[in-house]
Order: sequence, then C-alpha cells, then structure tokens
Amino acid sequence: SSGINAEEAVARGCALQCAMLSPVFKVREFAVHDISPYPIRISWKYNHGASGNMDVDVVSKDDSAEIFTKNNPIPSPKLITFNRAESVELIAQYLPHPLLSHDTPTVLGKWHVINNVAKAPNAETGKIKVKVRLDIHGVFSVESAQLVETVPEETAPASPAPATAGTPDTAEAKMDAEPTTPAPEGEKKEEKKEEEKKKSKVRRSDIKIEGELSMAIGDKQLQDLTDEEAKMLSADILAFETADRKNAVESYVYNMRGKISGGGELHDFITDHDRNALLKLLDDTENWLYGEGEDQTKSVYQKKLDDMQKIGEPAVNRRRESDERPIAIQQLNEVLNHYRAEATTQDEKYDHISKEDKDKVLAEIESIQNWVTEHQAKQSTTPKSSNPVFSIKEINDKKNALDRTAKAIFSKPKPKPAPAPAPAPQPTPTPAPTTTTTQDNQQQNDPSTPQQPESTEPQQPSPAKPTTETTTESKGDTPSVMDLD
Repeated sequence: SSGINAEEAVARGCALQCAMLSPVFKVREFAVHDISPYPIRISWKYNHGASGNMDVDVVSKDDSAEIFTKNNPIPSPKLITFNRAESVELIAQYLPHPLLSHDTPTVLGKWHVINNVAKAPNAETGKIKVKVRLDIHGVFSVESAQLVETVPEETAPASPAPATAGTPDTAEAKMDAEPTTPAPEGEKKEEKKEEEKKKSKVRRSDIKIEGELSMAIGDKQLQDLTDEEAKMLSADILAFETADRKNAVESYVYNMRGKISGGGELHDFITDHDRNALLKLLDDTENWLYGEGEDQTKSVYQKKLDDMQKIGEPAVNRRRESDERPIAIQQLNEVLNHYRAEATTQDEKYDHISKEDKDKVLAEIESIQNWVTEHQAKQSTTPKSSNPVFSIKEINDKKNALDRTAKAIFSKPKPKPAPAPAPAPQPTPTPAPTTTTTQDNQQQNDPSTPQQPESTEPQQPSPAKPTTETTTESKGDTPSVMDLD
C-alpha cells in the first residue's frame, strides 16, 4: 500500500518480521534487502598522469566508473583490477542525486595505492587488485590492495645420460632403431600450453594503502574535541555538586530550626545563648538563600553550611552521646563480668595460668569499674546542654584494652606433660644346649636302672656328627622310637 507514511511502514515491517520469526503465525516468507540510494563513482590516476584500463562491472573508457549504482544492495564488496602494476590514486565521490542535501560533501575521500613491492625476475606484467566495500551502514571504504604477478617456475636443466662404452652390437642396435612417428600439430600446441601452465605460478603481494577521508576528523581536531568534552563533563560535575551544597544548606535551615525550638529533640542539649544565635543565623541564611544566594558557587554554599554547623553540631553530638552511652556502658559491664568469672573460676583448663596473671586481670577490672562508677556519678549532675563528662569513645577504648590484656593471658596454651622415662632393657638368658638320647630317657624312666652320679668335671664338646634317623617298628601298644645319633 502506498497510502501509509514512513512510520507506519516501519511498524508494519516490524510486525511482519516478528510474524515470520514466530512459530505461532504462518506467513509467506519475505526477503528484506537493504539498499544504498546514492550512486558512488570512483576515478583513478596513475602517478605519472597516464590513464589505464580498469576492469569493473560497468565498462568505461574514461578514467572513472560508477562502481555502486543507485539502490545498490548492501553490504556489497567489489574487486577492481588495474592492468598496470603502478601506484595509483583513487577518488570516491557521490554522483548527483536528488536525495542528497545541498550542503553534503560529494567527495568521500582519496586513497593512494602505493606499489612498493619489487618486481619478480622474469615476471609478466602484473596487475593491481583493489577491494572496496559498501558496508551494512552504507559507508564506503577501501579494504585492501594486492599486486598479482605471473612468475615462471625455474626448472632444472635435464642432465645428459652418462656415456657408456657399448659393444659394437649395441651401437648397431641404436642405429637400426626405427624413428618415432611425429605427433599432429594440434596435439603439439595443447601439450605446449599445458607445459606453460605447469611452469608458471601466480604471486600475490599485499601493497600499502594511504587514505584521506574528506569528512573524517583529524588528530588535532579530535584532541580538541576530546578536551572540550572533558571541560563540559567537569562543568556538569561542578554544577551537580553546587546544587547539592545549595540543597544541603536549605535542608539544614529547616531541619535545625524545628529541632532546637521548644519541644524539639535538641532543645535540652543546647544553651539558650547558642539557641538564639543559631536561630538568628538560620533566619538570615534563609533570607539570603532566596535572595542573592540564588546563584552562587559551591564554595559559598559550603561556607554558609559550615557556619551553621559550627553552632548546631555540638548539640547533635550531645544528644547522640546521651542516647548511646547506656548501651556502651552495658557492653563494657558484660566484658568486665565475663573476664572476672574467667579469673576467679576453679576450672582445670586455667590451672596453668599463674595467680599473678589472674590478679593482674582482676586489678584492671576493678580499676575500670571504679572509673565507670565515678564518671557516671559526675554525668548525672551535669546538665544536658553541657559537654559530657566522658564519651562513648573512651568507654570503648577501656573495653578494648581489657579485652586485649585478658585474651593474651587466658589464651596461653597448657604446657605439654613431660614424657615418661623409657624402661631399661632386661638381658635375655640363653639356655645351655642339652643332648638327650632316647636310651637315656628310657634309663631315667626305668626305676630298675641305677642312676649314675653326675660328674662335676667340665665335659669336652664332642665333634659334630651327622644326624641319622632310624625307625623301629612298634609291636602292640609299644610306642615307636626315633634314635638320634
């Protein structure tokens, strides 16, 4: 439909694309192609000014050609081939088009393709191939350039066959050999072409490209813009901080006026003199804030806030001390009771702690307890509008000092018990070797056999004899006997 505007067309296209991607709806497939409505022409010039032929999609006899036509699909890469291996200068520009505004620069840029590659020996005339692209955003760019040369391969000369002394019969056989039939001319040409193809190779070398974009930002201009952006960012930060200080002054005026007035939470913690002075300063600041203080610098607002806090913050601190002091004293008493119990317990786990160390902990506990009792009595007679006799910080310092001292004492490990002495080794008696024969045993067991008195003289050891075993058959209930010689 041509009766919808651009926004409706975009919405309709998005809805159609969603329906195509959704598995719920079944619609016909539509291919969406992006295009660039602006035609782009490239002109070229060799270094010495001579022109040359260029193979492009659109043939042109001039030194320029329309590379990308009107409504060219994007992205679109193209390859330009120059039939001369010389450095060339390329200029890309938009062709006149009604969609281009009158102030749009038509020249896109200038690129120098510099052939700094030495020519290969015996190479044919090379070509330069330049790859250009129109990306998905419609931006033109020169991506790369190559020098393409056809170089013949170096073939080693065929070495002649070694001469060998042949017999007369062999020589005659060579002379009598029939000559081969010559091949037709067409076959010779084909073989020659195949030989040439086989003996040549293509060498590709990347060459340098230097570009100058007409609408690009130079290094100096980019640095200047970066510095300007940094200045703008600093100004924004300063404006934010200035507004924050102004709001802080206004909030302090309204909050403090209600707190120090009759019935306020700080009424009892500020003297009459300071209350009157602060109320007058708050009124003056409010009048100034909506007058000449409407647009001031950050430092001016900060000074106004400091002047008011100089009188009002002591009252805020007294109120905080009064509220948090009982909690700090309670925590200190819990620590005192805990370490008092540790120092007076009869638990065996503290038997290794000396009495002097326990007495040291008890003495420090007693000193802190007396200090708290004394200062609590003084604080009870001090008016709330005066500074406190002792602060929460001092109470916490006392608690932390006792905690460090007691932990260092009660965390001592028990000494290890001394190892028991090892028992002395007992000498093991070795029994004397005895030799008993079966016959002697029988004589000892037979009461009818007279016993020979034992001789007290030392017996000489008998020489070792080989041991033989003889077995006598047993008869009836007689046990078997084994003789050992």
